[in-house]
Amino acid sequence: MNTLVKASVFILATLPFTDTFAAKSIDVYHFQNEFEDGIKAIKSEKFDKAFQHIERSSKLGNKLAQYELALLYAQGLGTKQDFLQAYIWLNVASEVKEKRWNELLDKVSKLFTNEQKATFQPLVNEYISNYGEKSQEVVCRPRATIGSNVKYMFCEKLLDSGQMRIRTK
Repeated sequence: MNTLVKASVFILATLPFTDTFAAKSIDVYHFQNEFEDGIKAIKSEKFDKAFQHIERSSKLGNKLAQYELALLYAQGLGTKQDFLQAYIWLNVASEVKEKRWNELLDKVSKLFTNEQKATFQPLVNEYISNYGEKSQEVVCRPRATIGSNVKYMFCEKLLDSGQMRIRTK
């Protein structure tokens, strides 16, 4: 009986650690794969499916997915056209200071008055707090591929408390 109690205590003590580890691993897996599945769906013009995949990857901090999600909202592809959501997601994606993304953010910003943007700011801050680089443990920087001077944004999401990273481009 004493051995059974000790085994139960050991199992219960390790459950939270196991759940946390699995969730982080699964998040990193979805960070990249949901984005890739979303891009494939966009190319196949299956926008409802693309929206679902891109949104999941966006909420895991994938900056490329956040930019694509803003485009889907702006164009009304796979979802109702919503310039406010496009504006919010562009703000989140633009944490990384990508020139093209900032240019689009400037264009979308012109659709709103300064007063409207001021009222949106708490929502923008909430999205950045939930889905931004720091909260999602994502690091992005521009890099050129081998043999090219053209730079693309590369992002990495930490896995298991920083032991490994998964990249996306």
